[in-house]
Amino acid sequence: MRACDAVQALIIKIAPIGDTIMSLPMVAALRRRYPEARVIWIGSETTADLVRVAGDVEVVPVNEHRFGKGSLLERASEALRVCRKLRSRRFDLVVVAHANKRFRALTLALTLTASVGEWRSFHSTRSKARLWAVPGRYHGDEYVRLITGVDGPYAEPAELPTTKLPLPDSMLSRLDGSTANLVVLAPGGAWGFSGEQPLRRWPVESYRLLAIELLGRGFRVALTGAPSDDWARAAFAGLPVIDLIGRTSLTDQLALFGACAAVVTHDSGPLHVAQLAGALAVALFGPTNPAEYVRDQTRVRVIWGGAGLVCRPCHTNRGFAPCADNRCIKGISVQEVACAVEEIIARNGFRPGAVAFESKC
Repeated sequence: MRACDAVQALIIKIAPIGDTIMSLPMVAALRRRYPEARVIWIGSETTADLVRVAGDVEVVPVNEHRFGKGSLLERASEALRVCRKLRSRRFDLVVVAHANKRFRALTLALTLTASVGEWRSFHSTRSKARLWAVPGRYHGDEYVRLITGVDGPYAEPAELPTTKLPLPDSMLSRLDGSTANLVVLAPGGAWGFSGEQPLRRWPVESYRLLAIELLGRGFRVALTGAPSDDWARAAFAGLPVIDLIGRTSLTDQLALFGACAAVVTHDSGPLHVAQLAGALAVALFGPTNPAEYVRDQTRVRVIWGGAGLVCRPCHTNRGFAPCADNRCIKGISVQEVACAVEEIIARNGFRPGAVAFESKC
């Protein structure tokens, strides 16, 4: 490649929130080698603002629904639309951060419209023929491996950037001017590139009981989620919670998580947003292995249900095992989660303005 101050790098990662955030350490790995590199990221429209803020990169957004689930014509049209934006540009390095072969159509279109030096992907020889993560390994480390080409004991660990954003005044007013003693629950989410994955969710009825328990201990409770999580709202009817479901952008959620006392959610996009914000969080797992999705367990208290089930974990790149009753995550008790919230807040210290809560643990 050219001198480090002139390197032009393109990253292709069109993915849901969680996968996108876990791939962000690629940017830092690139800039450790080429400090003045210019990085362009082809990513999902949904995550574009988040990547732009957290990665300090130029983002070319892709309509993930047309590209991921559309007809062959729609996928080709979307690929060509993106490539037209990059027409005649020169890239010293293109990184395809996908193991799925469907992205080869986009890479082929790029070769026809842009000048490309080196390609790297999970299908290239640099990956040593291993396409994706070893079970139990943090996925962010695999993305860094893609940049460095180094595996084994000398592999670099992924470094997720902590991204703090100021809380918008409009949101602060919804929180009565304060985030003191505020615990945010995210009962929805759990979407993959192929669609909804409800087996990853803690039951919404359990979230309701948790809200009642936390309110009784002196905490304030807020709900958050995307517009597609509107179905969860009814479970909290009659409770004095602050309902922000469908009323925040992804960057607003990042700011909220960075300012609140703690976040409670399951294996979902909001969990990764909480980690990106450096928030205190209680993460609930069942069919998936938490080691693959949580790196820093000093600020994230993991509860992995279903210890006695031989089927746990049951998720691989090919999907979930047949399951009509995800007892693994359903078995996590409300009391255990409430005590974990208290524990992680007490262990990491109170935020300014917080008042003592009534512990029942």
